[in-house]
Amino acid sequence: MIDVVKGPFDKSKRGYDMDLLMKIIRRTAALAVILVVLFFIIPSKPVSMQDYEYAGVTARKQCISFMKEIEGSAELYRLENSVTSEIKMESPRLLNEMKYLKLVTRCSMNKDKDYTLTVPAGSSTIEVECPTHGKLSEVDTTGLEKGIRKRSFFEKLFLDKVSSR
Repeated sequence: MIDVVKGPFDKSKRGYDMDLLMKIIRRTAALAVILVVLFFIIPSKPVSMQDYEYAGVTARKQCISFMKEIEGSAELYRLENSVTSEIKMESPRLLNEMKYLKLVTRCSMNKDKDYTLTVPAGSSTIEVECPTHGKLSEVDTTGLEKGIRKRSFFEKLFLDKVSSR
């Protein structure tokens, strides 16, 4: 005679084997918790640690980008409004009001002060200065255009999950 293993849905009894059903549910719940920890909580740790480590470099890159944007809008202003003498601006708000600049931005490391800029007459370079990082022409940008560091496996996994939502 063949011995058959009966599962929780054995119809020979009047009801279901509740003890076996509860055991299966508990194991499934435990497995779900383990999967959540493995795929969502652990991969998010390196990303949050990276934020503190690279915040200064990111702020510097952002500041340089803002200064270049202001320099470009000041160049357009100078070309369209035949500037005959040097103009010093304590804030790029004038460029914003005249629609040469979409937003008036500030350095993320010093949100209290605006960028200052000097628009010279003629073809000399426009000077944009950040209160924290200094003049755009004097800022050392070596290494900033190389991009960010290589991501770890968990960071890639986490970012792929987030971007696929």
